[in-house]
Amino acid sequence: VFNIARVSGTTTLSGGADDDRFNVNYSSAGAQTFANNILGGLTLQGQAGTDQYFVGLAGTAQSLITIVDTAVGTSPNLISVQGTAVTDRYRLQSSNFASLSNTGTVLAQVNYAGSGFNGEIEFHGQDANDAFEVNGVSVTTRILGEAGDDTVNVGDNVATLGDGAGSLNQVLALDLA
Repeated sequence: VFNIARVSGTTTLSGGADDDRFNVNYSSAGAQTFANNILGGLTLQGQAGTDQYFVGLAGTAQSLITIVDTAVGTSPNLISVQGTAVTDRYRLQSSNFASLSNTGTVLAQVNYAGSGFNGEIEFHGQDANDAFEVNGVSVTTRILGEAGDDTVNVGDNVATLGDGAGSLNQVLALDLA
């Protein structure tokens, strides 16, 4: 388990042949910090095995996280995005997702790529009234609104299904209860 509470410069962390878990913006005890201390580019490489990437968002400051899972095989991987107790705004696209400010400025962007990323992404809105703008998904994506009055908008970019660039190529599941 990699608990990543702070990164001050460009950093790459690599897992290995076994199952790995990366917790971004989490304390050494494994609790979400709700603080954005990713001050340089962070690249996570899960490699082989079933890898889990938990990204805790703060709703403040800008950060860039890249997830590269180059393993070949059938082990499912997971990206789990943990929101905050305040209103959050997210944009989902086929190869990345972002946390946005009220004016649309990207706060935290997470790019994901790699031939081995065959798992799913789940968004936990947590508390408050969250907004999700879906412009495309390339892996199974679950939006779990949890508490609050959440909104999901599916943008014009997904009008043509299956085009690979801003499309709904996979399952989009919603649970806003």
